[in-house]
Amino acid sequence: MYVIPIPKDNDSQRTPPPTVIDQICNSLKHSHVFWRRLCVDVRPEYVGSMALELIIILDDAATPHVLQATEDDAYIRMCLQKVLHGNGVAAKHAMRMTEAVAGHIQTVNNQTLTMCRTLTECTHDRTIVLRVAIKSVAHISVNPATQKVWFRSGHANVLVINTAYNNLILIEPTGQCVVKSIDFLLLYQVVHRTKRHLYQVFANLYNDSRTRSPDDNLCTVWSAIYGMLCLANAITSQKQLDDFLAWIFDDRKLMMRRFLQHACYTLTRM
Repeated sequence: MYVIPIPKDNDSQRTPPPTVIDQICNSLKHSHVFWRRLCVDVRPEYVGSMALELIIILDDAATPHVLQATEDDAYIRMCLQKVLHGNGVAAKHAMRMTEAVAGHIQTVNNQTLTMCRTLTECTHDRTIVLRVAIKSVAHISVNPATQKVWFRSGHANVLVINTAYNNLILIEPTGQCVVKSIDFLLLYQVVHRTKRHLYQVFANLYNDSRTRSPDDNLCTVWSAIYGMLCLANAITSQKQLDDFLAWIFDDRKLMMRRFLQHACYTLTRM
């Protein structure tokens, strides 16, 4: 098994403070370069990073939606407007804000899905890693002073697509199934329609409790840990994934500490 490298700088051996962990999370979400440097020792050819994002929106009934240009998203827009209006935003402004939010999500998803579908159709030697961001309309907020809208909370999963093995590896950091049938939803969305029948999905959503991790609000960091280790360790069956997760679970605290040390060391040298 690939092991996360220990930084050579002895000053980096301590677990970083919370402010630095926040910087690491933000860099994971927004910087492809940061991810590339974190994974410099990972051998397989891959594209993507934790900054490559697919956004899943949960409506008022917790039904998942993947907003994109080709989908009918009228209902999710109505849900967004309803929540904003309930937060005191005038109807006209709520509509404008909804259009801005939905348009941003569509743009992000269109770019991610185009890459994934193109590579799953045309290549057999690339691995794609991306962050699946799960957000709920119930958690949308608005800043009255700036009129900016954002989701005050969200949850991250990691998805690794192996075009060489025709499989998808989906890891939910807590091991709990937050979105029902998310594995099949992602298979339908990210794999080119002509190749879907060839792909298998391996996930940790239905494992026993021994490999479940408590929700420590570090889902982005855990997604990065799982993503890095999946890139370095070829997984071609559900049993291999189960064994892989059990191996990580047995040294969970050590894995987190080593990754944070490695990420902190990398961050200070960018």
